[in-house]
Amino acid sequence: MALFQDQGKNMNRIEKICKIFLVVYNITMLVAGLCIIVLCCWILLGRAYIGHLIAQHIYLGLLYLFIASSAFTVVISFLGCFGATYELKWMLYLYGGILLVLFVIFLSTCVSTLVARENAVKLIKNSLKKTMKSYPQKESSSDAWDYMQKQFKCCGIDSYEDWNGNIPSSCCKNEAPDCDVTDTQAINLTGCYDSFSEYISSHLLHICILGLIISSFKILGMSSAFVLGDIIKHQRRRLPFDLRFQEL
Repeated sequence: MALFQDQGKNMNRIEKICKIFLVVYNITMLVAGLCIIVLCCWILLGRAYIGHLIAQHIYLGLLYLFIASSAFTVVISFLGCFGATYELKWMLYLYGGILLVLFVIFLSTCVSTLVARENAVKLIKNSLKKTMKSYPQKESSSDAWDYMQKQFKCCGIDSYEDWNGNIPSSCCKNEAPDCDVTDTQAINLTGCYDSFSEYISSHLLHICILGLIISSFKILGMSSAFVLGDIIKHQRRRLPFDLRFQEL
């Protein structure tokens, strides 16, 4: 009899630990998911010129995938909190299954990001050469180049000589109307490729690292959900038949 009482106490102790962990975990995941969404949206909206300078299907596709999976993480965080708080077995199992699917998605996305990160950097120079040819005829390319050269204080791809004498005013060190673009003292001489490619690479890496951290925590959340669901299932088997429905 004492053995069963000890087992019951241990089960209750594990149940409390799992419930507390799941609530704290889901609040943390909710905040982390919102952070990823904000970061990706900031890159998309505040750095819209990037899409005109590199391969959009690689860079923007990964960002949208991160936003979608992070938004889904935020939604199911409420599901996990609700299931743990009210001890809903079916909801905990559903939550654990969804976490398993999300873990696979996040992990594959992060691996794809690491691979695409190298490919995106390699494609940047070709893309810059292509958009440079449409300057200033194409407005989107012109705006993107002007913004990049002002932000990174650079000029051209490898150097200012890439413009072949047609140096735009965005290469000027100071945004003055009387800036003489033919004066090498008044313009930025270094190219944009190194600083711009480093910017793209670092942002993709930061997003990927955050995604990997969240993915690793999903294993803990999934395990806790299944353990808590099994404990609740075990406890209800010991209840009288009419009380089981009251616990649902």
